[in-house]
Amino acid sequence: MEKFVKLAEKLGADEAEIYLNESTDLSYSSRKDELYSKEFDSKRGYGVRVVKDRRIGFSYFIQENDAERAIKIALGLSKFSEGSEFGFQKKQAYGKVDAYDKKVAELSEEEGKDRIMGIVERIKEMAKPTEIFLSFSTDSSEIMNSNGLHATERFTGISCFVEACYEESVAQVGYGSINLDKELEEKCVEVGRIAKEMNKAKTIETSKKIVVFDQQVVHSILMLLIHSFNGERIRRGASLLYDKLGEKIGWEKLSLFDDPYADATGKSGFDGEGTAGKTKELVKDGYLRNFIFDRKTLALYGKQDQEGIADGNCVRGGYASTPVPGHSNLVVGEGEVENLVSEVKEGIYLKSFFGEHTANELTGDFSVSVDIAFRIKNGEINEPVRNFVLSGNVFTILNQIVGIEKKQEKYFDIVSPKIAFKDMQLVG
Repeated sequence: MEKFVKLAEKLGADEAEIYLNESTDLSYSSRKDELYSKEFDSKRGYGVRVVKDRRIGFSYFIQENDAERAIKIALGLSKFSEGSEFGFQKKQAYGKVDAYDKKVAELSEEEGKDRIMGIVERIKEMAKPTEIFLSFSTDSSEIMNSNGLHATERFTGISCFVEACYEESVAQVGYGSINLDKELEEKCVEVGRIAKEMNKAKTIETSKKIVVFDQQVVHSILMLLIHSFNGERIRRGASLLYDKLGEKIGWEKLSLFDDPYADATGKSGFDGEGTAGKTKELVKDGYLRNFIFDRKTLALYGKQDQEGIADGNCVRGGYASTPVPGHSNLVVGEGEVENLVSEVKEGIYLKSFFGEHTANELTGDFSVSVDIAFRIKNGEINEPVRNFVLSGNVFTILNQIVGIEKKQEKYFDIVSPKIAFKDMQLVG
């Protein structure tokens, strides 16, 4: 790594950064009740960024003897980039983060097969498994730059998506984690119970009701909302939040944080360019407190000293991808209600919808089809309902929150309680 940094300086870079990324992925898929495929993928390569005359250039290489060529390409491309006061992160200390599970890293192909087939057999006790995807991955990152920074970290990950049917109903469940634990199988086989519960589910009348969002649904809403916090959109004025810093945008008891130390799949001690991880308030008591910037975007924005603006949110898709602004884990602050459902006289408990990819990321408008939900009557879960449309606007519903539970649960890269929204538009 150091020899490549020095080579870049020798070739004319004012500053240089080398990023080494190695990853493996062992995945299985099952259709009906048989193993359909097994795949293994391994990648290793270097990303190189240079600063020349206040302009940034990027390239990458796989073989070490291609380093000089890649550095020259990065230097050449820097001439076409926008000038700024950007500089690579200086050396700093990092908090200790455990994002690596040896059991995942050393999992054999036979053990992986046993895991997915064990899930299949347990689902069969309740419903008919139709499709399962199970993946075990490892990832390691090393960053070194000419400002003295050198950071390394290892990660592991598990992701599982399961579909099952029971007579006329179909249900899907997703699960993601860093660790190989009992929760993997328990979360995945839950799909069988849900499919059975949703059998002969009814539709509903067109109306406005209180809707309690499960963590999976909160995840989908946050993934739509977080686009508007992206620093690149903020600096271009392509976000409805770009001029709202310090203003009230949601319910007075709503708080949202970016937290790389939370126990979820975005856990990390530093970001994609070596900036130490830190918990950042995005929304506090309903007020907009911060955006999500990497160092380059913040420098181009030109507001490094403005209160409420901070860097430390750089993500990379791999060694061949340029760094961009992105979140780690999104955490919704705990509420005050022990059990939201028990507080609702009449409403809907929503566990799953689909079609969120059609939502408008700029305006926040969405219209999704609900496939797993239940009526709430007098504070209790009642009959299953599905095949209706939920529509709204992600910015508007932030002000329609009427309750947040105390208990937080993780779902991939979010940690959130259940959240209740009033006057949600349901179309039967």
